[in-house]
Amino acid sequence: KLIAHGINIVSGLALGIDPVDYLDKIKTKLFAPNFLGQSCQLTSVELSEIGQLLQSGSRGYRRLQAIIQNARQGKILTRQQISFLDGIFKERADRLKRMQSARLSELRSANVSMVMLPTSNMTLLGQVDRLKNHPYHYLDRQGVTLGLGTDNMTVLGTGFPEELAQLLLARPKLYKLKMALRMAVATNESDRTSVVLSN
Repeated sequence: KLIAHGINIVSGLALGIDPVDYLDKIKTKLFAPNFLGQSCQLTSVELSEIGQLLQSGSRGYRRLQAIIQNARQGKILTRQQISFLDGIFKERADRLKRMQSARLSELRSANVSMVMLPTSNMTLLGQVDRLKNHPYHYLDRQGVTLGLGTDNMTVLGTGFPEELAQLLLARPKLYKLKMALRMAVATNESDRTSVVLSN
């Protein structure tokens, strides 16, 4: 559960996931099949996230559960039900975004850096589906000071230069200069900087 329990400073992955995008993906998995009269196929984590859109016992919680049950059974949702869900998803995403912004601001103000382990997150934990979606990119755009590493070079077969190269290849347009300069430092190649700057 990356966002389900709010944002925790211990979890760099949760800080690096855009709550709006994350919840939009879940909402799409819920709505898209429903428009075709098909049941939605949500994972247990996604169902848990939806279940936490409203606190148990709060106004609307039972209605939310009934709507989700209908969607899972392939019953086409009404406009009112869709509007209700849209509002809840938006409210939750906005609240998480505010919490996340405050926490990221605290990190930047305190000059705290975070170390990310992309290959490990994908291979060992399965928390990220593709390097293109790794939180490193989001956190970097948010101005957080980042480090990069690997958990186990023997098991994962990657070291620092390989991790940098993989991130560069995942989003080449975004990081062409920045990542290439980091590669030059990581591999101690002084001539790489002039090549990159001339392109």
